[in-house]
Amino acid sequence: MFTFIFFASLAALSAVGALLLVGWQILSLRSLSENEQKSKADVLPPFFDFVREDVVRPFEEFVAGTVRPAMFKIGEKFLRRFRLLVLRAEALLHRLSDYFHGKRIAIKNGNGASSQSGNGGSKNSEFWGEMREFKNGPQNNPDNNKTKDSEK
Repeated sequence: MFTFIFFASLAALSAVGALLLVGWQILSLRSLSENEQKSKADVLPPFFDFVREDVVRPFEEFVAGTVRPAMFKIGEKFLRRFRLLVLRAEALLHRLSDYFHGKRIAIKNGNGASSQSGNGGSKNSEFWGEMREFKNGPQNNPDNNKTKDSEK
């Protein structure tokens, strides 16, 4: 059992060392200009040509053809959902602003805490009646249905 552990750890360390050497060489090539890369590639031993042709270029193609479009798709989906969330928040704030505006007008015109129903004879009862009609929609108002039927 000891020999197996010894040789397995030796193989793992050898693989890590080889990956470090190859990675170091690839990183040093990536930081050079294109002319310097060509001059260094001419001097490289055949093993690094193999790595460049069979490892680096397919990996770059995979990233460019699969990973980047997938990341753009995920980013687009996130931004669309975030946009919908912002639009919902904007609609909520707009409704809240309209509510506060209506309350301010009601207080300004004397329709404060004493008669909030809007049915009294104050200046604002017509406003609240229109608001209630808009909220309930035209389907509940028989006058609107008659005009729509006559237009057909």
